[in-house]
Amino acid sequence: MKFFLVDVTAITPPTPDATPEELVTAKPLSESIVESGGLIQPLVLRQKTPFNFEVVTDRIHYFAARRAWMLNPRNHEMVNAMVIPAESEEAVTSQLELLGMEVCQ
Repeated sequence: MKFFLVDVTAITPPTPDATPEELVTAKPLSESIVESGGLIQPLVLRQKTPFNFEVVTDRIHYFAARRAWMLNPRNHEMVNAMVIPAESEEAVTSQLELLGMEVCQ
């Protein structure tokens, strides 16, 4: 895995619509991201194309980062992310599941 700064607009969730619960949870988190200057925990992403990434886990973090970007685009256009190489995806998703994290398919 490699650590990158990724443009929020280049990231998509596996399913585009947030659930009402995700939106409720994402709102205070996005306000905290704006207030603190960034997301503490990096997003875990898979690379779909050279300039497009998909969320692997923590959709709420993605929706919060996206909302923080909408609140303050100049300061929150980039987000910390761990990008999983295709050849390691199975091993990494297995590790995430062992850690009790829900993996988006």
